Amino acid sequence: MAHLIKSNNKQYEVLPLDGNYFKLKELQSYVGGSIQMLELPNGLILVCNENGIGEGLALNKLGTFCIERAFEVAKVQNFFGDLLFLEKNELPS
Repeated sequence: MAHLIKSNNKQYEVLPLDGNYFKLKELQSYVGGSIQMLELPNGLILVCNENGIGEGLALNKLGTFCIERAFEVAKVQNFFGDLLFLEKNELPS
């Protein structure tokens, strides 16, 4: 089950619409535009808006903190907009 962290710190568990895999349009709808994916050291896949700063999206402090914990570092780049964390098996191969 994927985990959506909105920039206002609200969090939701989300499932693919078809019950199996997230489609591109679904991922885009969660992050509000073109997507960028990053595999985290803990095996999760981060899906974010690839142009969050340029689109003026709000800083996602909680999501950025979660990414720092995944990389076990004190600071990573800031992430903007809503962030979706999902498992590899939730994407089609």
